[in-house]
Amino acid sequence: MARLTGQDLSRLLECLREIYVLQDPRDFPNHIISIIRKVIPAGMVDFCEVDYIRQHGNYTIDPPDIATPENCLIFEKYVHEHPLFNIIHPIHSNPFRHYFNNKMHPYIQRTLQARRRLGFSEYQSVEGKAIRLSDIVNPSELHQLTLYNELLRKLGFETQMMVVLENRWYKNICIGFKREQKDFKDMEMQLLNILGPHLIQAYHNTEAFGQGKELLVPSQKDHEDLDYGTIVLSRDGKILFCSKKAHHLLIKYTSFRGGSLLDILRRRVRYYQ
Repeated sequence: MARLTGQDLSRLLECLREIYVLQDPRDFPNHIISIIRKVIPAGMVDFCEVDYIRQHGNYTIDPPDIATPENCLIFEKYVHEHPLFNIIHPIHSNPFRHYFNNKMHPYIQRTLQARRRLGFSEYQSVEGKAIRLSDIVNPSELHQLTLYNELLRKLGFETQMMVVLENRWYKNICIGFKREQKDFKDMEMQLLNILGPHLIQAYHNTEAFGQGKELLVPSQKDHEDLDYGTIVLSRDGKILFCSKKAHHLLIKYTSFRGGSLLDILRRRVRYYQ
């Protein structure tokens, strides 16, 4: 196991602190990408949500100019070839099984061997664990893939690493890292293994926060006829919902014009104490 330096630990702790800042689910992918880049630099970092039933995905990619419709379509067409996307699925629930003749297909056998080599059983989930492309295939094997020749070669990426946040037979949510040449070090694998369970928890927290927000934040129409105003705040004082009545009272009786409302509310409380 690689030994982390003091600088590594400092970046790791700062990353952990920022990971757990609650986000709107729509903002979570960009939030995580911006944070994790500080710990594990890469030419491309992507947050992928792949729906195997619809054969479609939602991709948040940095740098964003890579996420062209053409590139996304090529990825979805040949994702069944991707060694990382195969090895993360237990063989019995691999969504790409129909692409191969049977369990003895060479590609399936290679995936099985790679899972055993990395310490994963045939039925084990790999959520929260860092997986490096070079631990599964060598450059020669990678260059034989249509996915490589149609997409990865064009983008210039030779090395990859991934961590899975959610893995089901019908969908996959993961964070991927890609570089042009320099492979990911064991130390970077260790950092991602440490971060993995926290990324999963932060993702679930964000999903729960979004669901709770939908339940707690009423529609504007529901409050049009009430005699009082309603405001819902996040922990850092940002307004999640503000009815028309509440907005009118804020403008009339306070100096609030946007941003955090907590300071103004604290001053009002102290004024009346």
